[in-house]
Amino acid sequence: MQPSWNCELLKQNDPNDFDSIGNQFIMELQKNIKEISQLFLELQFAQALNYITDVICQSKKVFAISLDQTTTKFKSFIDGYMEVNEGIIQQKKDFSIEQQRQVVEKFLEVIQISICTINDWYKFKQQVPQKDLFQQEINELQDSFNLFQGRDSCKCQLI
Repeated sequence: MQPSWNCELLKQNDPNDFDSIGNQFIMELQKNIKEISQLFLELQFAQALNYITDVICQSKKVFAISLDQTTTKFKSFIDGYMEVNEGIIQQKKDFSIEQQRQVVEKFLEVIQISICTINDWYKFKQQVPQKDLFQQEINELQDSFNLFQGRDSCKCQLI
């Protein structure tokens, strides 16, 4: 299986600091995913945009290409439901429950790639991959938005 994150490229690019850079990226990614999840549960989709952008920027810096690409596509998708009103980005007034559900489904894909990315780092560091990363967030989002397909399943391979 192709890794989500080529950690070796990070090591080659910054051999002295790759370990601290990678660990910091993982901590920030976990924080951002939890923040985005919480904002979605509170139906504050526009407020999550900064965290989404941060995931994209940080992913580019550490060469986590799959996460960068998936999150960039997700941001383009969610941007379609936003508008600027007096200089403030906010969700459109006609942002329906079904559209919110679609956004959350796409975000669950970002979470799955995030899990794979984090576990690639653990494998690279010869640590045990985590099987239950973000499971609470996934369950809460699925419950709140009535999304039950594929519950408790992870698309990435954990060996």
